[in-house]
Amino acid sequence: MHYNILRISSDPKVIGVNNGIYQIELDKSCFSNIKEYEKFILEFPEDSNVDINYPRPLIYRVLKKAKLTDFMGYSQSLIGVPFVLSGKAVRIFNDFSLKEHSLIEIEFKENKDNSYYLFRYPFTENSTINFEKSVFYTQRPGQDKVYHKIHSEDDFKVFWKQNALWRAEKFVLEESEANYDCIRLRIGGVFISDKLQKAIEAAGLIGQNIPKTNAPIITFN
Repeated sequence: MHYNILRISSDPKVIGVNNGIYQIELDKSCFSNIKEYEKFILEFPEDSNVDINYPRPLIYRVLKKAKLTDFMGYSQSLIGVPFVLSGKAVRIFNDFSLKEHSLIEIEFKENKDNSYYLFRYPFTENSTINFEKSVFYTQRPGQDKVYHKIHSEDDFKVFWKQNALWRAEKFVLEESEANYDCIRLRIGGVFISDKLQKAIEAAGLIGQNIPKTNAPIITFN
């Protein structure tokens, strides 16, 4: 059993814009002043269960030519939120085993009839990774992969400092993590189970990118 990485699509044909990153951005005008706006960005909690004060409704502006998809990148980035989900995507996710998380409903300045949410999902800490069994490598353009044996999290920290563009073929996690269909690694991104991936595809959701090659996977001890 393995989990595949789930990324936000950067394809302009899918998301409608060429920035390759996001389709919506936080509207500063929904805050009473710039200091409140900056405080919201800088102090947004990593813990999805921590209550926060924010304007209601929390309004985002849709970029020119942007398409509304079920998975969306957004700006400004918030540490506790990997992406924005449509109501349809939320319903799919809720049918699966998720870690304790929360949602913040948002509105679009241009269209208030859509249901979208900031998806606040917790990190899985590095302590759950078996670094000995995981597979890390570096690769220069046009050259073969160079594999690196990592023995511990401390080894990994040294490796990262020396190789900022490191990559992973496989993260091996504690077996207990297999109880969840969505895992957000602090050093690897969001991964989903085969069951959740099939449900996303069967529902015809759009805006996600689940690469089939040259992407890391998660397996379990």
